[in-house]
Amino acid sequence: MMRNFLLIFLSILLASCAPSKISVQNNTLLSERMPELKIIINDPELTFCCENTSTRFLKYEDAAGGTSIENQVFVFAHIKNKYVKRAVYVWISKSSKGAWLSDIYSNVKFKIDHGVKRIGNTIYQYCTFFYDNPLRDLKDAVYANGYLLDGVYLNQSVGLLFGPNNNGKYHVDYIESVSEMHEQWDKPDLYNQAQREKIKKFKETANSVFIINY
Repeated sequence: MMRNFLLIFLSILLASCAPSKISVQNNTLLSERMPELKIIINDPELTFCCENTSTRFLKYEDAAGGTSIENQVFVFAHIKNKYVKRAVYVWISKSSKGAWLSDIYSNVKFKIDHGVKRIGNTIYQYCTFFYDNPLRDLKDAVYANGYLLDGVYLNQSVGLLFGPNNNGKYHVDYIESVSEMHEQWDKPDLYNQAQREKIKKFKETANSVFIINY
């Protein structure tokens, strides 16, 4: 009896740490379990262009040791002269032990706004921000497939924790290059009228560019 229990527990543990089996077809991403997720890209200009899987060791900040992290990223993009101008990317991460921080966006710099929002029957965290140093897994996927990233992007993200003890998390992000505006984006409190108008239009697009768990 104890042996059967241990085998079942081990199977659950291994399943929670293994990469999600994900398919992409007709601009729809489908993950059947861990997490159960369906995302429809609602913009024909954004097409699936690349993906990447990586495993890294993450040291704990407040204790000895660390955990192995399995990451997957899937990118749907509008490419111009090899540069990603707009994109939706889906990032899924699982920790072999321990839990993620409850605030998914606690380490994000240059936040424009953040909070929670309801999508269907689920409460997601969200964050709108500027960055000039994209997510490592996004860079790896883009560069490995011969594409390039611009220097400055606006990013709107919705994210959720999942799995045993919140050992998994995913977020779905819409990004848009603002490099051609030649503005300073690292001080949201000092944005000019052109920047505020850009952010307003950007958010409108970000809120409609994909459908999650449809």
